Amino acid sequence: MHPASNLVDQLRLQGFRITKKRKALLEVFQESPQPVSALDIDEGLVKKGVNVNKTSIYRELEFLLNEKIIKQIQFNEGKKRYELIGDHHHHLVCEKCQIVEEIKIKPLEDIMPAIEKKLQELKDFTLVDHSLEFFGVCGKCA
Repeated sequence: MHPASNLVDQLRLQGFRITKKRKALLEVFQESPQPVSALDIDEGLVKKGVNVNKTSIYRELEFLLNEKIIKQIQFNEGKKRYELIGDHHHHLVCEKCQIVEEIKIKPLEDIMPAIEKKLQELKDFTLVDHSLEFFGVCGKCA
């Protein structure tokens, strides 16, 4: 993933203001080992001593989505999560504790381009992206 300072520099070069709140929010993303919800972001900002109201958090999420800095993910739990856009990967999701873990499995990554190509051929469908999550129970909850 991107270091928060690189993201700050990238946004600054594009002419965007970098406030203390925006920088802290980017750091929350960088420091999180898994996708975060708006509530997770709020809690992370509070830990950093940065007070941001929920409306501002959602506004900032929308901005970061539009600038393609983050992407939105949903894991059948009724809430949206967000993560920095980086290397393509898939997720393991524990249905008990809701922990989410990135996974990169070479055989799976090797076969995905062929699957994507076949889908485009069979269904006359222009594929833009895909998401793949595996749901189960983690070792701690088993």
